[in-house]
Amino acid sequence: MKDERGRYTCRPCHDAVAATTKSTPPSPASDPIPLEEPEFVAADLLELIPKNIGLQQMPTCPGCEAVMLPGTVLCVQCGFDTRKGVKRDTGVTVEIEGESDSTRCPRCKYDMSGLKKPQCPECGAVVYRKRKTERERLKEESRTVARKAYLYPAITAAVGILGALMFFNAINRTDQLDWYFLNLAVQIQVGLAMYFVVCLIYMGFDAPFRMTAIRLASVYSVIQLLRAMVLAMQLPRIAYMGPHVIVGAIYLMLLCKMLDLDFEDAWLLALLTYMGMFAVSLAMFTWGR
Repeated sequence: MKDERGRYTCRPCHDAVAATTKSTPPSPASDPIPLEEPEFVAADLLELIPKNIGLQQMPTCPGCEAVMLPGTVLCVQCGFDTRKGVKRDTGVTVEIEGESDSTRCPRCKYDMSGLKKPQCPECGAVVYRKRKTERERLKEESRTVARKAYLYPAITAAVGILGALMFFNAINRTDQLDWYFLNLAVQIQVGLAMYFVVCLIYMGFDAPFRMTAIRLASVYSVIQLLRAMVLAMQLPRIAYMGPHVIVGAIYLMLLCKMLDLDFEDAWLLALLTYMGMFAVSLAMFTWGR
């Protein structure tokens, strides 16, 4: 007879080979195999805490002051490594939902201005700021330009007024401060009215009147101080021409600089302001009589 491979063999040999190669499946177990019980469960973690240590004596994390189990080296709250004394990356990412120019962490309110990495050193959050839209960028630039437009004239006016206070105190003529501030206030009003006339006739309006008032105050505060210095020199009448020409040139230069005017417009505004001040002085003199 033939076997499975096609070879001729006798019956006794075939039965002997089949008996040695045949495998019988194991009999099923009558009883299930018992599973081993776990060593501990979540509730058994409390047993790891020594009995002689209270909750107030538990070690805390130096980074976030969270309670740590004795023997642990890594805080699970902020990722602080007690072995190295640094915070590891926790992988927590937070996206700012408010204004895009905010420099504080939205989780712990830590000021992150000046940091090279967008990761909060207090809570470990990685903060990704939203990209500003074109409208927000233009609005921010507009605010910056307006702030600078107000800041420079305000500083110049403060310097002129502070210089007048120091000058009149130095020459012991503090009684002239009342005249200085009165003349300054009147000249600002007259200059603002003349500027309105010039803008209304042909130049047009390019700035709000509050900004123009601050610019005129910066110009007139410095010019009034220079005029007071010239008058305090007590020069002969012939020698007064030179200092007054210099003060007039500085006056025109400040008008061109502060109000962004051409030389012809600054000259016209200065002439109209002088005529207005002369009319106010004449009216006050006539009313005083």
